[in-house]
Amino acid sequence: MEKYTKLKSLGDGQMHELKSIIARPDIRYRVGCDSMNIKNHSVYITSLVGIYPNDRGAFVFFHKEKIPKVKNIHERLWKEAEIAVAFAKFLREELEADIEAIDFDFNIDPQYPSSRLSAPAIGWANAEGFEAFCKPDKLYAIWASDHIVHGHKKIYESRRHDGK
Repeated sequence: MEKYTKLKSLGDGQMHELKSIIARPDIRYRVGCDSMNIKNHSVYITSLVGIYPNDRGAFVFFHKEKIPKVKNIHERLWKEAEIAVAFAKFLREELEADIEAIDFDFNIDPQYPSSRLSAPAIGWANAEGFEAFCKPDKLYAIWASDHIVHGHKKIYESRRHDGK
């Protein structure tokens, strides 16, 4: 997965080698992906959250990917699951990272459209050997991805209001 050799840090905004991120000792990792349609594109943010021992803080690295707009919400959401599972498998199999869990931006509450995807996504992740979480659980990696992807939308909207 060539696109994941370097990830951007949410902390310092710099690109870092994935191997050096994963090499940190005693860190628990969680993976997640969120997306948003912006103009003619779907923007996917894949995040890697490293949690320090005794939950004394965390760090976030991410990858941004822009593809032609996926109009169907269930297709766009399922692609988030595909990206997250593939990234977690890559980290575990190629870099021998200890992935604590995959966080999915799906809600188990049936009133939300994503609820139809929560059970299949969790089952898939479990079948691959990962623990998985959906809303309303604490979703560290989804919080990070959501923050980043919606931050990009806010930047776009502010430019639009400026007439640019």
